[in-house]
Amino acid sequence: MLVQQDRTTVFLHTLSTVYHMKHKLIHYLPMMIKIASDRTLKLNIMHGGININATILRMDMIFKIFKDDSEPYYSSVEGEVTLEAYLHSIPLHRKCARNDFVMITHLLILAGIEVNSFRQLKKIAESLNLREVKHLVNQCLIEAIDNKRLMTNLTDDYLLLDKSSASNLQKVNYA
Repeated sequence: MLVQQDRTTVFLHTLSTVYHMKHKLIHYLPMMIKIASDRTLKLNIMHGGININATILRMDMIFKIFKDDSEPYYSSVEGEVTLEAYLHSIPLHRKCARNDFVMITHLLILAGIEVNSFRQLKKIAESLNLREVKHLVNQCLIEAIDNKRLMTNLTDDYLLLDKSSASNLQKVNYA
């Protein structure tokens, strides 16, 4: 279980990472709109930009609530967006709650990508009338959903629960 100060540090670090990612994404939206060939996609990207700006304003308010009047902590967004880059950016001997949480977050992100990918693959297999492929993809989807649930529970256990429930982490089958 994380102590209050570690939770606050992890919270502000994670918020800052998202803050910097949103700023970086806003920078690329005009290019994405220019590249997009579909009018609906262009409109959705523009609408997404409005939502991103609103999110950035809300995050600014959250930083103020934490009495953090300085700029949000600089976060090497590129170094944390991909797991490989992140793992290469931290010294192996540096063990801390922030690193644990970033790694758990990466595993959760990857699990989400896997679930969404298998959902799309299942739809494609259905449209191609490939029954056996659909069945195999469905099994992969079920496993991916279970894995995502596991990663969500791991995050919850790590951040919020008491030491007695943390022992449940050792009982989880990661296969």
